[in-house]
Amino acid sequence: MSPRRWGPTTTGSCGWRRPSRPRWRSLSRPSRGGPCGRTSESRPTRTPASPAASGRTLFHMDLVNTTLPPDHTTLLCVRPDPLGGGTSILSDARAAVARPPKNSRALLAEMAYHYGTFFDLYGVGKEYKPFPILDGSDPGEGFVRFTGKMLKRSQLGQAYADAARELAAELVRGQVSFMLEPGDHLTVNQHRFLHGREALHSGQETVPVADRRLLLQLFLREGRRRLGRAAGRRHRRPTGSRLPEHAA
Repeated sequence: MSPRRWGPTTTGSCGWRRPSRPRWRSLSRPSRGGPCGRTSESRPTRTPASPAASGRTLFHMDLVNTTLPPDHTTLLCVRPDPLGGGTSILSDARAAVARPPKNSRALLAEMAYHYGTFFDLYGVGKEYKPFPILDGSDPGEGFVRFTGKMLKRSQLGQAYADAARELAAELVRGQVSFMLEPGDHLTVNQHRFLHGREALHSGQETVPVADRRLLLQLFLREGRRRLGRAAGRRHRRPTGSRLPEHAA
């Protein structure tokens, strides 16, 4: 299959790519018995808000609450949803944050946001809590630290939550949608883009486990960036599984 791409495949963008000489390194520590990274397999018995659920996955960056998030996240499609759902969505976060009014952007730049827990992580620094959505860094260095899940799961001040909802609306306004097919490899630059997916098609409980949607994920850091001394541990689920789940 010839590679496809969405937009330029430079460091400042994202798309399908097959670099002949990768300049990235994985942030995952090798584990015995299997590959490194994450898997995403639909589980219709999960609640809509759980990571492997079949509901819509809101726009987010991965590892939003760490001091050294991965520069890139990559997703390899092994199997799409056989019922036709699970469209992938991307949005240019840098373009989205330029559209809300100045007072909203000022709120997004305050240390007023938090989401999730921090445990058993490797190579991503320390827990960052609270954090600003806009950190004032240059576009190629900083992040738009946003996850739509914090609007429902985190207790945020009303003004800060309203500013984040404005940003969420702008992300949806600028989103592009596409279906990953078997063998498609999506690389997302987290310094610029946020990603998510639409809900899987209803009826997932009728699909055999071996046929359900399956993605493999790897976190990458550009070779020129240094992790420094602030390294955590390998990321795993509390149940002890080697590969934590991901609902991209």
